[in-house]
Amino acid sequence: WARITAEMPSDDIKPLFQLCRRVTSDSQTVEQRVLTADPAVVRQYVEFLVQGNDLVAAAGLAPRLLRYGKQKDDCTALLALVDRLISAGDSAAAVEVWSALAGAHWIPADRSLPYNSAFSRRPLQAGFDWRLPAQEGLNATPGEAGLNVEFSGKEPESCAIAEQVLPLQPGEHELLYRYRTAGIPAGAGLHWRIADAMSGAVLATSGDLASETLRQDSFVFHVPDSARFVRLRLDYQRAIGTPRISGVLVLVSTKLETRLH
Repeated sequence: WARITAEMPSDDIKPLFQLCRRVTSDSQTVEQRVLTADPAVVRQYVEFLVQGNDLVAAAGLAPRLLRYGKQKDDCTALLALVDRLISAGDSAAAVEVWSALAGAHWIPADRSLPYNSAFSRRPLQAGFDWRLPAQEGLNATPGEAGLNVEFSGKEPESCAIAEQVLPLQPGEHELLYRYRTAGIPAGAGLHWRIADAMSGAVLATSGDLASETLRQDSFVFHVPDSARFVRLRLDYQRAIGTPRISGVLVLVSTKLETRLH
């Protein structure tokens, strides 16, 4: 009966999955006996599993949704799954689903980290791509020249400008970045910060970003064995005794290198 019901067109069959859960808690039984090849049904079951925090089962359905689904209809559900896997600290499954999305050309297939390293396109704001948090008094715009950040002088005293979750192996890594600024004095409080994405423990902080000419800089950080993901974040923290920034930062490119011992 559940299978016949699933074959009927519907914009919301999640109540059907709830009924199935009253009969069995085994998600694979529902997958084998109820799901059809209709991507709308598969997508709704993936969303149902994510809502119920059954992330392993949801990740197992990702290849099926990629095979039968369409990017414009189903990509959002799989990106939401990646975000939940990251929040749960499941690095292997998050990378697997993300790589499958790239392999299916549903998202850009960048080969190096940071993902979308030159900000040449608008970030997905999900998964392992950049996130540009909306901040009052601050405008961050990606483009061919990099990330252009305009500070009005009315931005928060402490805020994130851009951040990305990175699935890095334990060991030493180096972040290299090219940038220039206009109207931003040295010591104003603009810097990179690397932290354990799960615990929030800060692993390293760069020097302040301030240079009226194009400059390349870098800093080294160590990823401990306990870290499942790290969070790379470009931060503004107003330095004591200084006014808020009123100027422009152009972040031209970023690059991560693993340091060999």
